[in-house]
Amino acid sequence: MTYFEEDRVQAQSQANTFSSGSLSADQIGSGLSGGLLKKFNNAIGLAYRPVNIDWLNAIGKFEKKIEFNGMVEPQTSYDVNIISLHTFVEPIIGLEIGTKYAMKYATEEAFGLKASTMTDFILFRAEYDLRWNNFDVASEYRILNSRIVDQVNSSSIKHGYSAEVGNVVFENIRLAVGYNFVGTEDRDLVGQDYQSAGPFISVRAKFTEKVLNLFNK
Repeated sequence: MTYFEEDRVQAQSQANTFSSGSLSADQIGSGLSGGLLKKFNNAIGLAYRPVNIDWLNAIGKFEKKIEFNGMVEPQTSYDVNIISLHTFVEPIIGLEIGTKYAMKYATEEAFGLKASTMTDFILFRAEYDLRWNNFDVASEYRILNSRIVDQVNSSSIKHGYSAEVGNVVFENIRLAVGYNFVGTEDRDLVGQDYQSAGPFISVRAKFTEKVLNLFNK
């Protein structure tokens, strides 16, 4: 079972700084200046699945984000480039292993300050089908490494891991309940479920060839 979930735009805590790739609302300010507010978010990707191999899937993606806020004084901007590779393999029946590597280069400007950060995100996920009433169990391990470009000793490495129990309640719809032992936060790379420690509920949808067949009728 391969499930895809995209939820990458998150609200930021006041503790975030340039080193984590984003500024807080208090740092940016709230004074209106009658300017423009612009947002740009586009992505392009390529999926690979060999015809004669049914246990391998790979997805490569490039994402570009630009945010400009001229409605505050001083003006702020946020420019992001992300490349990522997702792989899914099923070495034995019922066991699926997923990996993700993403690299983000972000440039943020506010209060006359400008800084660029490089962030590496690595994810390992194992999911096992219990073959009982559509239930499965899964676990994840995440590494987030962020550093300020051209600044020595600015690297910050964070680890996170979680476990969950899922059930395919409808065809291609999976509901899961889990616990996040250590949170990892990044507004572009880490989903909302994993931002903080504690229990969570997630819903994921699986997109297959059947979705495309709906448009061919």
